Amino acid sequence: MLVLTRKLNQEVVIGDQIKIKVVKIDGNKVRIGIEAPENVRILRQELVSGFEESESEGTSAPLASRIAKHQFQIAEDALEGTPIESCIELAS
Repeated sequence: MLVLTRKLNQEVVIGDQIKIKVVKIDGNKVRIGIEAPENVRILRQELVSGFEESESEGTSAPLASRIAKHQFQIAEDALEGTPIESCIELAS
């Protein structure tokens, strides 16, 4: 594994078509931006295992719909226990 140190707004280039840029640093969190061709699948690690399990079970749902389902579940989990009024405000 190649390990690099980057500062805010600095980039890493992979090949000719992929750029990874540090766009925000907030405490121990780093926000990155990724530029890549549309045919390159980019997922957070915690989503990868879920997709591999679905594929091994023969799920034929398109990738985009499976991503949307996982994103909805993550949002739903984050809002669990939040009063409905707050959820409505967050949605609008």
